Amino acid sequence: MTLTDVGVAVPLNGGHGDRARLVVGDADKRDVGSGLAPVTPVFETVAQGRQHTSAQDIAAMASGLRTEGTDPAATAYRRGYGTTRLLAYLEQFPGLTWQQRWAASPLEAGGADRLKEMVCEAQGLKPTVARLYLITGGLGALLALDVVRPSFDYLLGFRPSKLWTQVMDWRQDPNSDALMAAPGSEQSRSHAVGVLGRLLVLTGRPVAELTATDLLTYREAILARRNQSVGLEHLWACLAQRGQVEGTLRQALRPGQKTVAALVDHYRIKSDRVRGMFIAYLTERAITVDYSTLRTVIAALCGLYWSKVETIAPGIDTIDLSADVATAWKEQIRWRQLPDG
Repeated sequence: MTLTDVGVAVPLNGGHGDRARLVVGDADKRDVGSGLAPVTPVFETVAQGRQHTSAQDIAAMASGLRTEGTDPAATAYRRGYGTTRLLAYLEQFPGLTWQQRWAASPLEAGGADRLKEMVCEAQGLKPTVARLYLITGGLGALLALDVVRPSFDYLLGFRPSKLWTQVMDWRQDPNSDALMAAPGSEQSRSHAVGVLGRLLVLTGRPVAELTATDLLTYREAILARRNQSVGLEHLWACLAQRGQVEGTLRQALRPGQKTVAALVDHYRIKSDRVRGMFIAYLTERAITVDYSTLRTVIAALCGLYWSKVETIAPGIDTIDLSADVATAWKEQIRWRQLPDG
């Protein structure tokens, strides 16, 4: 017996449950009109790499990142040069790691717009347009290699042309094409690239480990700064297609609506495997049906079907029912039990 017997269809090869990641902090909740500076949002992060790697080795890694174009050797050289200049600048500041040196430097306070001028002036170089290109590319390489993680506000002001796409490519994330998972315009994808790139840098995690909490924290921080969360809705839709978030961004923001996981957990399914499978299936269904219909489907699948199955066969861990269990379930739902028994 399969789930088609109760009016739904789901693969029998397993599923997955909710992710249990939590954000360490929260975005600013103060009134943006109060005149107070928004608090920096804090994301769950993973350990940062290459913190004690030499500047020479990092520059070599930067030069070795994937290069396209008519003259890849020259492009790789220029990227290595820009990386070297930026690292030489950071070496002037105290710290045991590259991240500590970044934090000790005035780059954060200066903002992304003054990166070129600050690095060039410190090294006695004229801040030309060409050097802007080189140093910006160097920063992109450091972001891709996870050598430095600038603050949320710094990255918000860092808007290099097409560099976010390269940063994601350079990180060699197996899911760097995630923004193609859902239909969308070129403009929506273009904005979503910046959102995704910033989240990867801020968290240090790959695309596959981003969560709804990450996206909602990002959105709250954007709105606290009176910016528009352009691109976030498309990123949410793409991650929903991949099973990483539930429903749509609008559904997540709509008050009074519970998540798929919360609706499923109302029925206290004992099998973690089956619970995960139902959540995966129902998350996909939630994209195409309204909330009322979704609740009806969940009631039928989890209440009418599976809750009764678990009473018939305690400990069952598969939806591929034996003939005896299927027959017992059909017999049980054939008669409606009245309150008086």
